[in-house]
Parts: sequence; structure tokens; C-alpha cells
Amino acid sequence: MPFYTCVHKEGILSNEAKRSIAQGITDIHCGLTGAPRHFVHVMFQAYTASNCFSGGEDSGVANIRGSVRAGRSQEIKESMMKQFTALWLKECPTTQLGEIVVSLAEVPGSNVMEGGILLPHPKDDAAWLETNGFLSSGGPQSI
Repeated sequence: MPFYTCVHKEGILSNEAKRSIAQGITDIHCGLTGAPRHFVHVMFQAYTASNCFSGGEDSGVANIRGSVRAGRSQEIKESMMKQFTALWLKECPTTQLGEIVVSLAEVPGSNVMEGGILLPHPKDDAAWLETNGFLSSGGPQSI
């Protein structure tokens, strides 16, 4: 379920940097939550230089927006955001600290389907994964 959208100025990320960021976001999310890797989705959206403003002025701001299930502790969410910020700055050194915005929007599991199946509250993940036949290699055995 976690869906991360990375919005950035066109031309600042190589394909290799995108892959590293996607893998890093996945590593961070799974490391802190225990979520299966195949549930973490990362999309990149580039904008042209004339399409972004901060304070009414041209901007090269980058944004990582995560849509994540509600139920994680504040400590986990803050750790995610700090690590995502550090990851972006490492992989995209042209971005300055003041040009990166990271946010998490929480969605109840009951408002999300993965593979056509409603998601549980995070505390019920283990039972849900077993009941629905999810394997570490991919989706459910049958839907």
C-alpha cells in the first residue's frame, strides 16, 4: 500500500539515481514497518522549470509524498521522513536542504485495497498476510 510520489525538477535525476531512491525508500519503509517489499510503490514525476514556485518565485523544490496506512507511531513516521530527506540529498546533490519537502498522508487500511483485498490495521499485518496467502516473492496465491 505505501505509495510514494517523488516530484522533482526535470533533468536533476538520472535513471540510476531514481532506482537508488526507489530502493532506499523501500528499504527504509520496510525496515521500520516490517511491510513486504512488493507492497512499496514509488513513482517519479518531473516538472519543467517554469512550473514550480515557492513563495511566488521560481523554485526547484523536490517533494516526496507518501501515502501510508494509519497506525504507525509518530517516532516511526519521523524516522521515515528524516531518512527519506537524507536519501534524497545523497542521491541528488543539486538539491539543497531547504529545497526538499517530505510529507506522509495517513490512510486507514479499510480505505485501501492491495491486490483486490482490503488492508488491515498495521497491528494485524501478520494474520492478514497469512490469511490472504501473500508471499515474499509477490502477491496473493489467488485473488
